[in-house]
Amino acid sequence: MADLFSVLSTSATALNAQQSVTSVISNNLANVDTPGYSRQTANLQSSSLDMLGGVVLGGGVTVSNVTQTRDRFVEAQLPSSQGAAAFSQAQSNSLTAVDALNASNSSGISSALAAFWTSMQSLSQDAGNASLRTGAVTATQALASSFNSTSSSLDAARSGLDTQIIGSLTQVNTLSQQIATLNTQIRGASAGAQPPNDLLDARQNAQDALVALTGAQVVRDAQGDVSLSLGTGLALVSGESAAKLSTSPDVSNGNHVAVFATLADGTGPVSVSNAAIGGQIGGWLSARDGALKTAATAIDQLAYDVARAVNTATTSSFALNGSAGQALFTIGSSAAGAAGSISVNNAIVNDESLLPTKGTSTAGAGDATGLANLINVQSQAMSGGQTAATTLATLTSQFGSETQQATANAAADQASLTHLTTLRASASGVSTNEELVNMQRAQSAYQAMSRVITTTQAMLTALMAIAP
Repeated sequence: MADLFSVLSTSATALNAQQSVTSVISNNLANVDTPGYSRQTANLQSSSLDMLGGVVLGGGVTVSNVTQTRDRFVEAQLPSSQGAAAFSQAQSNSLTAVDALNASNSSGISSALAAFWTSMQSLSQDAGNASLRTGAVTATQALASSFNSTSSSLDAARSGLDTQIIGSLTQVNTLSQQIATLNTQIRGASAGAQPPNDLLDARQNAQDALVALTGAQVVRDAQGDVSLSLGTGLALVSGESAAKLSTSPDVSNGNHVAVFATLADGTGPVSVSNAAIGGQIGGWLSARDGALKTAATAIDQLAYDVARAVNTATTSSFALNGSAGQALFTIGSSAAGAAGSISVNNAIVNDESLLPTKGTSTAGAGDATGLANLINVQSQAMSGGQTAATTLATLTSQFGSETQQATANAAADQASLTHLTTLRASASGVSTNEELVNMQRAQSAYQAMSRVITTTQAMLTALMAIAP
């Protein structure tokens, strides 16, 4: 009888185990579309039963624990891939959104500069023609306006990235604190027999999001904590503590925001270099202070060079009334901000006869000797050693090349991330077909053990019936 009761006990334990397996499968199927959910597995473990007489017989099966299904090799590669893909995509999106340096833009500086020279050449054919003078002044205003609008567009793009950076840091701080809190909760929950799978999923999701934003490096310690640090080693999350990022205007960078960190131990804030930040925020910073800043600085220099060269020519010439020539452009004393501030001399705008065209004060109205000096600026080398048109073409080509390279990098990095994400989904994602097969297997085992219990009960009944 003792043996039959042992069979019943073993069978009951097996039924409970298969019920647990079914419960885990049910949970997997319920979360088949849950973002970040990692498939769970009920791990079965055989047990032994020490019978009288020292004979050890099988004691059935129990569920030892329920664990996540993750490929550690894939998981180890994902953070760097997530950060790289987010960086290159943010950089690409930021640069491709800028149309001001598009070579095919009919309202760009290139077209305005060509129209400016054309109008001056036309005026040189009949320097006393009022209509041609009006056209020349209008073309000059259009050139200044084109410089203004291009500068404004580039500055707006950089300021727009400031706004995105500021907004994203709130999310960074929230995620950092969330991971630190989860470290504490997971450490406490891990003291029990069962892994805290839901907490582990929550921390993994927060980690993925933080890495995509900042490109942070991930380190796991022996206690199971996850720490994340920026490229210079600055810790965003250290065990149960988290740093806090903030911004402040950088006077040396046109008051565009710089990133600072109050460290996990409460000290700071300390400056965080652009090079230390990867991910999406790093991509924004790279675009803002890389290609966009370079282009803005080059446009300022070109506007300054053109204005200075043209003004040198016009101030050495004379107006129709014989008065000394005035500067055609109003420009500052340095190249900084020149494209945004350049304008046409109001006196010439209000009185087009003051546009200097004569070589001497006594020359006739049709004399264009002074205007010839202005037209020669077209072939004059600017501060970079090239003509204004060539300088602009080089600038535009360089910006386009950097944009194309960023786009190519984004495509390559995204392909790598997609591959790893697919591998993660294959290892950790829930397959409906696979779970249904597992459920049928558990159901078959459950039914088999039910038959064992039914048979054992019949045997016990028969035994009881013949017992004296």
